[in-house]
Amino acid sequence: MLRSLTLIGLLTFSISLFAQQKPLENLRYGDDFNQSFSVYGDVFQASNVIPLSAAIRIVNNEPISTKLRDNMAAKVRSSNRYEDWLRVGFLYEGFGKGDSTGRHGWYAGVEYSNQRQIFFPEDAFNLVFFGNAQYEDDTIFIPSLMFQDISCNRIRGGYARSIYNGDSKFSFSIGASFYQSIGQTYFRFLNTSIYTAPDGEYLDITYNTRLEQTNPGARKLSDFNGFGFGLEFGLHWEKGANKFGVTADELGLLTFKNDQEFYYGDSAIRYEGLIIDDILNPSGSPLTDISIDSLAKALGLRIGEGSYSRRLPSTLAAYFIHIPDEKGAIYGGGIHTRVVTGYVPYIYGTGGYKFGIGQNASTILTGRVAYGGMGDFQLGISNRWDFDLVYFDISMNSMLGFFSPENLPGGALALSLGFRY
Repeated sequence: MLRSLTLIGLLTFSISLFAQQKPLENLRYGDDFNQSFSVYGDVFQASNVIPLSAAIRIVNNEPISTKLRDNMAAKVRSSNRYEDWLRVGFLYEGFGKGDSTGRHGWYAGVEYSNQRQIFFPEDAFNLVFFGNAQYEDDTIFIPSLMFQDISCNRIRGGYARSIYNGDSKFSFSIGASFYQSIGQTYFRFLNTSIYTAPDGEYLDITYNTRLEQTNPGARKLSDFNGFGFGLEFGLHWEKGANKFGVTADELGLLTFKNDQEFYYGDSAIRYEGLIIDDILNPSGSPLTDISIDSLAKALGLRIGEGSYSRRLPSTLAAYFIHIPDEKGAIYGGGIHTRVVTGYVPYIYGTGGYKFGIGQNASTILTGRVAYGGMGDFQLGISNRWDFDLVYFDISMNSMLGFFSPENLPGGALALSLGFRY
């Protein structure tokens, strides 16, 4: 419920930021602060086939209309990708006064996140949305299908250091996070085929799969059926107006205790029945409202018992940006990738202008073009205001879906507000 209400609220009021708050990020805009307190919120959707209106229905577990289904079917490809997420959090950063050689720092924060990725072939889409009647006396082949939905609380902290060398500065940060899993669903099918007999009398299914579901997970802060640890680091170098950086985040695992069950199997079966009707709730979204237990029973999967781990969707990124001290043109770009099935390296370019708006205050207006991730071409805009003690950042770094939500994917809306001195 929290996730749905937050997403709709942010979409309605058009407040956004593309990525979560990161240590040392504010050093790009000035390094003379000693303490910084930031709150942020972040919603995002990307796909190469699923439009924004369908994504909102998926998040709210609402049925997909026939018109919307047909719009997606006209665009579906051999390989299809989808991602959405929500993050809200708080980050504190502190730096000592230091000396001519540099200064030490530290940071701490808390965050709630929920993210979902789906990678699926065309036949899987058609099977879920249209059933298997069109494949009578024919075989569906699904070489790879992946779905994961992870929600967790995160407590993070770390150390930072800035080193001065003439007119250049090198900074690095390293930190660790503790995760409390609130819920996790994961399933994967490899080299799966489904033959539909004439008149739908039976299905011959060959599969290699693994299914996991820990929902509802933690109901309170003292529940630790799922927990994990992750590492993060950042390297940043500045010379004049030019700034370079490399970051890595969420390098770690979530572990689920030995009272959890999971399902697995690599077999061939003959199934007589309506398998799609068995595993899907027709009143909900067919992309997310899935009964793992019903699917495992229908396929005759084996039950695995004992602790197991799931890799965090780690991120590796690099960037360059030119930001003048006073006013002038801004330009840059970057690339990042995530350890997620189907993820395409995300490449972006950005450009804009920094304006002075009075003594010790400025505003930065930028646009962005990008390609990759779990989507295709993306277009966005953002604005940041920096004052003596306060900064405010509002962005729409993926916004094509707002122009035609029934046909185009892509929406990113969030907010970052900070106080520093």
